[in-house]
Amino acid sequence: MAYISLYRKYRPQTFADVVGQTHAVKALSNALDNNRLAHAYMFSGPRGTGKTTVARLIAKGLNCESGPTSSPCNTCPACVRITEGMSMDVIEIDGASNRGIDEIRELRENVRLAPTEGKHKVYIIDEVHMLTTDAFNALLKTLEEPPSHVVFVLATTEPHKVPGTILSRCQQFEFKSLTEAEIGQRIKFVAEQEGIDVTDAAVNLIARHASGGMRDGLGLLDQCVAFAEDQLTEQVVADALGVVPSEVIARFAGAISVKDTAQGMQILQEAVFNGKDLRRLAQDVGGVFRAGLLAKVKGDQDIEIPPEVLQLSQQQLIAVIQRLGQLDIAIRNASDERVPFELAIISLTTAEEGQASSEMGSGAKTRLLEQRLAELEQEIAQLRQQVRVLRQERASQPDTAAALDREKGSVRQFEGERAQPAEVEELTSLNSFTEEASSEGKPGNNQDLLSRIREKWEEVFETLKQERQASLGAFLREASPAYVTKEGQLILAFPEDRGFHKASVEQPKMRERVEQVISKLIMERISVVCEFGSVAEVAARYQGASSGYRPKDIDQTTPTGVLEDSLSGDSLSDVSGSSTGEQNPDGELSHSSFNEVGGDSTPPVEAPERGESGPQDDIEQDPMIRAALEIFGGKVIRLE
Repeated sequence: MAYISLYRKYRPQTFADVVGQTHAVKALSNALDNNRLAHAYMFSGPRGTGKTTVARLIAKGLNCESGPTSSPCNTCPACVRITEGMSMDVIEIDGASNRGIDEIRELRENVRLAPTEGKHKVYIIDEVHMLTTDAFNALLKTLEEPPSHVVFVLATTEPHKVPGTILSRCQQFEFKSLTEAEIGQRIKFVAEQEGIDVTDAAVNLIARHASGGMRDGLGLLDQCVAFAEDQLTEQVVADALGVVPSEVIARFAGAISVKDTAQGMQILQEAVFNGKDLRRLAQDVGGVFRAGLLAKVKGDQDIEIPPEVLQLSQQQLIAVIQRLGQLDIAIRNASDERVPFELAIISLTTAEEGQASSEMGSGAKTRLLEQRLAELEQEIAQLRQQVRVLRQERASQPDTAAALDREKGSVRQFEGERAQPAEVEELTSLNSFTEEASSEGKPGNNQDLLSRIREKWEEVFETLKQERQASLGAFLREASPAYVTKEGQLILAFPEDRGFHKASVEQPKMRERVEQVISKLIMERISVVCEFGSVAEVAARYQGASSGYRPKDIDQTTPTGVLEDSLSGDSLSDVSGSSTGEQNPDGELSHSSFNEVGGDSTPPVEAPERGESGPQDDIEQDPMIRAALEIFGGKVIRLE
């Protein structure tokens, strides 16, 4: 008789023999005993956990001569033929190789036929998730309302790939992975029945590498028995399976725990020389540290753990487990699988790295965050104090412009209609004009703030560039800081031909971002206003506004007497707007024309003819006049 594999020979023949699936066994046994079996079942779970075995037991329970029963006799013809896999009423279909709609159509035709030997026909479709969408659709109606003599059992390892319409028509049972203890107990039973001399350490090693499947465990036992010559020991099993013995794994874990780099590298070299699976080695070593962590948390241990591992703290164990867990992917993707393992050993056993990794627990991270937060709060407090001091200093400084006004006298304004030939719209105090012109447009108390802005001007563009707002920086490049008002407004001067750039910066979001960047750099709240003109023109315009003067372009002629008085530094002493020379209390003229400027009655100067020049052509070369012309945009009338 041909040899039969152990997992086939010792396949459970009754529900009582099924290991580890108590929930499914109990429910199905009660259904058989009470004759309440459903028409369709869905068994899902890892490989080798008993899905197909339980499906065959259902077929036995239905077709046994004493059935339906949860305890088939295994002696009647129906039970024997099912055990041998020869029953015509138990149809097993591999979903991977019979996945098309044609196979399902054939199944639908055969379902109508009555059983040939027993009482029921049982269709077992393994790996049902491999069916095509059309095949699932063809199966729906039959699965929902099959003939009374038909029971469907669908089995899969990937239930998430099965359509919900199929799952809703089935009773579902999830088969769980078996524990090492359950697998080890079954291996001992089989070894005893077969007369195999096996040690407990060997059984534990086989059970650990069975990955939760009974079929895998019995298959590994079969492989080890074929490899062994006499007794089945742990070393024999390790050699047969190509894994590292538990004793070596324990030494490896101990070397990592005590940071013995040399011993760890030596054990790795031996494993490579003996052709061991390094990914499996990393998993086994990580399993030792995991067992140590669980022992600290739960207070008990399922396996023998090296004392060096138990001396580590929970944070250290977590760090080692995480580092070893990363090795699986690293080894899989590496050209030389030794390199990631060697790097892991060095990082875990080096004092600096090991200490750093072990201290990165949640408590240490919290302390670092608290320390950093305290430092930031201290820095913020210092910055607030500095800002407070600066504001107090500025508040204590006298207003220079106001002081000059008080010393020189009040500002006088007058309006005039076009005289013969000049017209004056608005003028400020001429003394103030000459002093501001001589100081080249400096903004008084705000000179310091304007200087700071100009010093930080290039940093504004760098900040915008880092924030990926280069377009805003390009628009702003065309502007220049011209003036800062008492209200904290920064006046930006744009050339006349840069209207698009000015309009772009004036957009609310753009302007707000510029204000935020500048305010952050100078540590003071600032707002931005955009104007056309040169820096000198814009500065003069706002300097005049701060003294009560509303600047306008001066393109009319100016009387010689007024101009000469401004050059001499004397203020306008008398302005008469009527023939009587009287002036109202507000200092304004009662009429638009004037007869006297600066003293005795001085007749108005007639406008020179176009192209003619007088003896005072060199007046434009005077520095004061040039500054005034540049600031106010005016022109000097040549006098004859």
